[in-house]
Amino acid sequence: MFKIIINFIIGLLLLIYSFYSYLIWNKPIESQGFIHFLKGNELVLKSKNPKDTSNSEKALDEYKIAMKTNTDVNIKKNFELILKKKEEQQKQENQKKDQKNKNNEDKKDKKKNKENNKKQEQNKKNDSKDQNKNEKNNKKQENQQQSKSEKMKENQKKEELQSILNRLEGNEKQAFKNNEKIKVNLNNENTENRW
Repeated sequence: MFKIIINFIIGLLLLIYSFYSYLIWNKPIESQGFIHFLKGNELVLKSKNPKDTSNSEKALDEYKIAMKTNTDVNIKKNFELILKKKEEQQKQENQKKDQKNKNNEDKKDKKKNKENNKKQEQNKKNDSKDQNKNEKNNKKQENQQQSKSEKMKENQKKEELQSILNRLEGNEKQAFKNNEKIKVNLNNENTENRW
């Protein structure tokens, strides 16, 4: 009887320990790199005005800090996307400055001025189309990356949960086997003691 109680207590402790391990595992691990990554993402989402590059620069700084302490591929990809976006904005600004300089020079000649105005309108239309395409592509890439990372995390959690469940089932089966052995031994000892 004493052995049954001990085995029952051991089995119960194993189940409690497994459940506690699962709870600890289930909490997300947040490193400093992960926190800076999230801050960078927030800054990118806040920057609604394409002319305002301050949030983009701050986001790049946050991603740089995050990459020093975290090796997650998503951080690097986000950093590269924002960097490309910033470079494209700088190119567009340089193009606009060049166009303004050309306009000032072309004011001397009226015919050239009219032609340049037409070219500027076409360039603006093309730039806005290119900018819209780039923004759409960036959004698609970001959405694809987020969905991939979420799927990977879900799959990883499913695998880990399955392994924990398998261990729990194994522990439970072993506890039942031990209990059965103890019952058989006790029955044998009781029958031997009668004679």
